[in-house]
Amino acid sequence: MDLAESKENLTTKMDRGTDKMSFMLVVIALLVAVVALVIACVGLGQKGGVTNNYIGGSTDSQGSSSTSLNNEKIWMFAIHHSGLNLEYTDEASGEVRGFNVDLVNAVCRIANKNCQLVQDWYKRCWNRVPGQPAQGGLGLFGRNYDGCVGWHHTYERARVFQFSDPWTQTKPGAFYIKPTNPRKFNWMDLTNRTIGFINGMAFNEHCISRVTQIKGNVLTETQIKSFPSRDELITAVLNEEIDASFDIEEGYKANEDVEQASDDIRDCVVAGMGMMVLKDSLLPQWWNPALKQLMNSVEYRRVCDDLKKKHGHWPGPAPDELCIGY
Repeated sequence: MDLAESKENLTTKMDRGTDKMSFMLVVIALLVAVVALVIACVGLGQKGGVTNNYIGGSTDSQGSSSTSLNNEKIWMFAIHHSGLNLEYTDEASGEVRGFNVDLVNAVCRIANKNCQLVQDWYKRCWNRVPGQPAQGGLGLFGRNYDGCVGWHHTYERARVFQFSDPWTQTKPGAFYIKPTNPRKFNWMDLTNRTIGFINGMAFNEHCISRVTQIKGNVLTETQIKSFPSRDELITAVLNEEIDASFDIEEGYKANEDVEQASDDIRDCVVAGMGMMVLKDSLLPQWWNPALKQLMNSVEYRRVCDDLKKKHGHWPGPAPDELCIGY
């Protein structure tokens, strides 16, 4: 074999090696492209919706909400169990359902945001010690989530947090008593009367103190009894543990166990239910435009209709009593 032939054979082998290497690079590139496409599809499938979860919330070391695999923020919202068609636990699925869930789902979809609901106690959003100034809850202050769903905008809360635009009408409160009024309760004079409230709610002793026509409207600590739920509050009225309860009117629409003992009192809230967030939150920047778009569409009416159609097996307000412009 002469030198020219050797050079030709060497060149042929090098060309074959180059072709093999090029083929392997093409295969690797195709595999990377397929993996990237699968990840992108999963990310698109997750956007614009709400996932129900339970107590807790994923946070990073900075205390902000977690991010998805495609590096987009997951907006975490705390929701509760009011025992009304607004929010209740569906025993079959174990998830929280209701009007507020449907509304959050619709707004997140319109805004094309990843959202997740976590169930937590009321006091983790807003904490109230009877007779003391209310304070923000450790769940929201601790940035375990980005906002608390369905909280009325009140004077006290606005000093601590900011609120999104409301998605419901403002609602009145009232005093409620045991039928036949065995304790001879007169709502215009609260002197030496014991009044019950649901812990953390807007309809509290601070609201009553603004109703100046009521004698004894500034309650002492011994006159205030706080309860964790409406059921326990009503039980206390019926057992005559308290003289009367003070609560939002919509919680008693279909309740025949107690009777309203006062006029409607509208000094409790500045605006209807909205998203309660930290003062430095950027959520209103995208939430409010998406909420406005929803409320200007027929979908908002459908969400309102479902108060009765889908959630009517639970007590609570009718669409025309709750929804704005219904």
